[in-house]
Amino acid sequence: MIFIDKVQLTREYVERNAETPFEWGVFDCGLFVLGYLKEVQGIDLIEKYSLSYTTELGSKRAVKKYGFDTLEELVDSEFERADRPKRGDLACYEGALGICMDQVCVFLNIDSNYVFIPNGQVSQFWGVQCHKQSQQ
Repeated sequence: MIFIDKVQLTREYVERNAETPFEWGVFDCGLFVLGYLKEVQGIDLIEKYSLSYTTELGSKRAVKKYGFDTLEELVDSEFERADRPKRGDLACYEGALGICMDQVCVFLNIDSNYVFIPNGQVSQFWGVQCHKQSQQ
């Protein structure tokens, strides 16, 4: 029953945010995923990774302030990589973070809000059930 609830909550989260305009530091790929993790998965990393930025460059600088060269390295520090993604797992495509939704993953796009990428084209997945801090 918990799985079904999270499937529905994931779908609702994505649908509810479909019209939210992309804005660096307000609603970008990182904040889209952080909001999802808190609301649907119960993993609150928002305070841990809260920095102010308003541009793509500012976002990259924020990641570096936490000691990582890339957003992928930051996610690696929190979650185990997954070979076979499940609905609700995290995904990376061309440096952006997204959420797995069955055979496709949803990512934010600066121009058109969401873009759906087939799992086979996604470069990396992380299992949300494998949050490293939850395992300690």
